[in-house]
Amino acid sequence: MARALFRRLVAVVFALGGVAHLSGVVLMPWGWELYGSGYPWWRGLVMAVVDVGVATIALCRPAWLIVALSGFLIEQLIVNGWGVEQGLVLVAIVVELFARRPPRSPAL
Repeated sequence: MARALFRRLVAVVFALGGVAHLSGVVLMPWGWELYGSGYPWWRGLVMAVVDVGVATIALCRPAWLIVALSGFLIEQLIVNGWGVEQGLVLVAIVVELFARRPPRSPAL
């Protein structure tokens, strides 16, 4: 139950990220720059696809979630460096790793 709720939360957060990136692409022609000047439109589109992809994996293919989050974290560290968002993704990876551990057998 808690694992499913966690994965839904991951999916919602990444879906919102996809909406934010797509909004940035759509608003660029009208001079609204959500990510600063010089941010290429194609990067916003790619990140929207990546965000929706991670959200979909969280819901439909949870066995791949650690791989998807790890890839996302590596890309974020290379492009943006360390920050709050990257820390939250790392926490999500750790939570997902611990959720996969088999339960301990009771001590005799």
